[in-house]
Amino acid sequence: MTERPEQVLAAHHGESLDDDAWARRHRLLLWLLAAHIPGLAAVAAIARHPPGLALVEVFCVLVALAGGVVLGSRALRSAAVALGLVVGGSVLVHVTGGIAVSHLHFFVVLGLVALYQDWRPYLVAVVYVVLGYAVGGVLAPELIYDDPSALQQPWRWSAMHAGFILAVSGAHVLLWKHTERQGRAAYEYYTQLYEGERAVVARLRQTQMVKDELVGVVGHEFRTPLTAIQGFARTLEARYDRMDREAVQTCTQAIERESKRLTRMVANLLIASEDIEPSDTDRCSLNEAVDRVVRDIVETLPVAGRNIPVHVPTTHVVRVAREPTYQLLFNLIDNAVKFAAPASDVRVTSRGEDDWIVLEVTNVGTPIDPGDRERIFDAFVQADSSSTRRYGGMGLGLHIVRKIVTAYGGKVGVFGDGPVVILRVWLPRAGDSEQPPQSDAPSLSIDLRTSPRTEPRGL
Repeated sequence: MTERPEQVLAAHHGESLDDDAWARRHRLLLWLLAAHIPGLAAVAAIARHPPGLALVEVFCVLVALAGGVVLGSRALRSAAVALGLVVGGSVLVHVTGGIAVSHLHFFVVLGLVALYQDWRPYLVAVVYVVLGYAVGGVLAPELIYDDPSALQQPWRWSAMHAGFILAVSGAHVLLWKHTERQGRAAYEYYTQLYEGERAVVARLRQTQMVKDELVGVVGHEFRTPLTAIQGFARTLEARYDRMDREAVQTCTQAIERESKRLTRMVANLLIASEDIEPSDTDRCSLNEAVDRVVRDIVETLPVAGRNIPVHVPTTHVVRVAREPTYQLLFNLIDNAVKFAAPASDVRVTSRGEDDWIVLEVTNVGTPIDPGDRERIFDAFVQADSSSTRRYGGMGLGLHIVRKIVTAYGGKVGVFGDGPVVILRVWLPRAGDSEQPPQSDAPSLSIDLRTSPRTEPRGL
């Protein structure tokens, strides 16, 4: 595993262990160092070591123990304990007359100091032991060795002991670096698991919120057409024999209109929840789709006092399937009609732009804040999302528009200044070989102010 620079730097500064782990190990080593004091005193008494000298040596260990407790920084306390342990080893060698078994204490001590996983206290311990053998073993071999050959060849014995200590030190360093590496790998693994769990929990919460909002919105929006259908149906049932043909037709037209509204809501829910899979054979005449949409809007959305001038050349063919094109256009125009100012026009135009057909739906109404121009394409969102908002709807229309456009590689955006709002969509143009030259003649204009009207929605 490759170590990051900050991890290597932290290890070099003795920070490979967190404070809690370091504190636990430090307490263990403090207790072991404290146990040296009565242990060394007992060994000195058994070996008939001079009491005064033994007291001085044990006092040095006691001072190191105090330093490991009271010194301010973590590094100083670690170094004090490491020094106390190796001094204890020197005292043990001294009071036992340098017997071979006592030298093993240094190897044990170095293994204990390695628990800090910090090169600073470990370096203190290694330097003390190596210098002890290199200097003391040469200048005063009788204090360290009890073997006659060591007294005759102190340099060889000191080099041999120092070499063993350095070899063990290297093994300890490799071991703790491997331990650090495994610890970091485990930490990163569990961090990823934790972050993954948090992401799942957040997604579940978001899903639950969307579900709750969907249930609330769908329940509210479905109630209106269902109430109208139920009301007109009851009217027919109760008064059919007393109603003239025109009244019966009015009720049946209202039921049909509200049924289409329900069908459109269900279609929006389905397309919002399903994946869109474009095909190379998808084609749709934009002019025909706009004509169908506008006429359906006349039937399902009574919007008296508005005109929908359409300027879509008959040559504009897009590489989008017919039903997605219809869904896209219906939601665009429906949105514009719904939010347009009274007695204002809603214009539908298109133009060619390289490999794209640019469709624009323009209305005059409440300006859209710049901060909301992306948000209104999210599911279940309207520019006014308050509970007292003026306009109904599930907030799926523009979300569906973006979903369809994105699936076919296009884009959609909100433009315009002030009360003029332009919804602009880029759709892929069908190949030039599949269509005649572009014409600029408008193909349709429907004036809703003179179109046959029916009574308002509901009862």
